[in-house]
Amino acid sequence: MPCGYHGSYLRIDVSNKNAERVPLSEETLRQFIGGSGLGAKLLLDEGAAILDPLAPESPLIFTFSPLVGGPLTTSAKFAVVSKSPLTERINDSLASSGFAIAGKGCGCDAIVIVGRASELSVLIIDDGHVRLEAASEYRGATCGETEHRLRSRLGAHFQVASIGPAAENGVRYATISHDGRHAGRGGSGAVLGAKNIKAIAIHGSLRAEWSNPERLIELSRSLSTKSFGPATAKYRELGTATNLLTFNRLSALPTRNFQTGVFEEAVNISAEQLTALRPKTRKSYSTATPAAC
Repeated sequence: MPCGYHGSYLRIDVSNKNAERVPLSEETLRQFIGGSGLGAKLLLDEGAAILDPLAPESPLIFTFSPLVGGPLTTSAKFAVVSKSPLTERINDSLASSGFAIAGKGCGCDAIVIVGRASELSVLIIDDGHVRLEAASEYRGATCGETEHRLRSRLGAHFQVASIGPAAENGVRYATISHDGRHAGRGGSGAVLGAKNIKAIAIHGSLRAEWSNPERLIELSRSLSTKSFGPATAKYRELGTATNLLTFNRLSALPTRNFQTGVFEEAVNISAEQLTALRPKTRKSYSTATPAAC
């Protein structure tokens, strides 16, 4: 089995409350690396191409890369893959958070959810043990409220991804949220809502192994140092807005829900414009001390 993987995924049918571990071959894991790649493979294996995105049998998949749980900067990401109810095409959306680490800690490389619960429910995965609990008390609650209430009840060691009222009501661009981060593209929240799942609460303590942990730590320290160098100063100052005009020039700036790649008012929200409006007293972080790994 390739290092960084557990070698299986957790398939949960919330209609009949059945959960099973499905093996993943080494060939599959090498051919479809990590998050979105593995998610797309599993999505097609489930027959999603010919399914209505909001049908009970249509899968919603959380996938975790082989680097999740490791020391590398920005590696704590999870991908949500489904057929989009907005576009009816394959959709992937990524978010960074502790949910990714908890999910990988359940001893699986992906979680595939199919079916529709008989009532609004919370899906709880505790070190790979799966159960459904009624969630009528959370109906209409925001994602932040749901997360706070569930962690207060289940324990702070649980990580919670949830949907809000929009997804409950089938809004086709609704998101799945965790800790202020959002899997925001393509309406994955609506897919989870169609399954009558208000939230997924996860706790996991298992770790995948790496072939050379010492070298991985060495590389992660080097990457952390570089991430505070001059090449990335523009992102620390203004974020990805610094690339906005370049993307616009290349017709690669998603505009009006991807209907076009050019935004005629791009210059007004560009990094150059933000720099002109920024208070002169704002502190620069370009010489910040690298964080320890």
